[in-house]
Amino acid sequence: MQAVGIRGLFRREDEKKKAIKEKLEELCDLINLLDAYQFNHFRDYTRLDSVINSGILGKAILLRWKEIKPKLIRMAKISRHPPEAIRLMERKTILRFSQAIGLAFTTAVMIIPFIIPMGFTAFLLFIVCTLANIGIYAYMSFIDYKVSKIMVQYFNKHPEKYSSYRNMLKKWTQELIYIYGNYIRQIKGKPKDYPIELYNVDYNGIRIVKKPRLWRKHYIVHVKI
Repeated sequence: MQAVGIRGLFRREDEKKKAIKEKLEELCDLINLLDAYQFNHFRDYTRLDSVINSGILGKAILLRWKEIKPKLIRMAKISRHPPEAIRLMERKTILRFSQAIGLAFTTAVMIIPFIIPMGFTAFLLFIVCTLANIGIYAYMSFIDYKVSKIMVQYFNKHPEKYSSYRNMLKKWTQELIYIYGNYIRQIKGKPKDYPIELYNVDYNGIRIVKKPRLWRKHYIVHVKI
């Protein structure tokens, strides 16, 4: 009976760690999103919205999210104002559609040879499709970077727009970084196993481990615990 009780205790402890690790993953995405919005990277948060509403990250974060979400929507709408940003976002929409078609075609190229022998042609088509998809993804990332630069210039000319929102996002991001570090401590984890991607690094409690490069516009940081 005592052995069963000990096994049950370990099982509950493992389940608790698993739940916290799941929270860490989603919390990392939320921190990255809020930081990106401060840097004018207005990302899609549909999946994250569903996760937060499910209650995985707790009631306090859910209530705060409901307060912040409308502000994110207003901030994203401003990207429709500069004409050049509009053109780039329209181009990205077309690219996203093209990427979906490309991925479907690549999948078909992988399956068809099992039905109809195609020899070296199938391999060549797979390489071409894969390179095309990588190229589309890289170009969409470049568009995000260009739109971000345009919006920086726009906000520099109009500093009054959403400055209070940015301050609010920064404050909440800082709070979430502290929570993130606390979760790592709870599971006796190592910060290096839970890196965060950030565009801004003027937060307390973080240590920069990788700086931006030509192909990476963000920092990679570890929390201090």
